[in-house]
This record gives sequence, C-alpha cells and structure tokens, in this order.
Amino acid sequence: EDSTRPTDARFLHVLQGADPGASMAAATYLQSSSGTAFDGAAFGSTAVYFPVSGSGAFAGTTLSVPAVVHTVLVTGLAANGSYSVSVQAGVITIATGSGATADGAGVLRVTL
Repeated sequence: EDSTRPTDARFLHVLQGADPGASMAAATYLQSSSGTAFDGAAFGSTAVYFPVSGSGAFAGTTLSVPAVVHTVLVTGLAANGSYSVSVQAGVITIATGSGATADGAGVLRVTL
C-alpha cells in the first residue's frame, strides 16, 4: 500500500509478444501537456494515449511524442467523433472539429 494514500491510482501496462531471444521495445511513459488530461506509453514507433478520467467532456488536448514515433492512437474519444488534428515538431494538438474521425470505439489514429 502506498504510504501517501493517494486518492487516485492508475496502472498502465504494456504487454509485448516476441519470439524467444528477441529484444523487447522499451516503453516510455507519456503525459499530455494541456487540455483534457491523457496518460500514455510509447514503444517502438507507436504511442498510445488514454484519458486520465473516464468522465467529463473532451476539451481538446496537446500530446508530445518522441521523434521515433510514427503512429499515435488516442483512445477514449467519442465514437465516430470528428476532430481537428495539428502536428508540429513532435507535438500533436487535437480539438473537436473536422478533418479526422475516430473509429466506432472512439480511437483516433494519427500518422506522423
């Protein structure tokens, strides 16, 4: 038990399957820098972000990604929702709008 007794605890696990002897991609913890809070992980050329809170409306977010990342999956969005996405120098800004559409499960794929 955490002696500081936090009121909030989240666990993010990255599971990778590989052949025996194959090296695993190191996972790096990521956080959004503004807007709706997201936590995530980058591993290899992929990053995945999850909303910190399952309640509340999406108010846009800004996500930073390592230079080696080429695919970003943002979860917890509205199913089939429309979003404007801006990418500049490893920083992704997502807001409600038009241009990109989340899938039926609320996952938005951003290819860099």
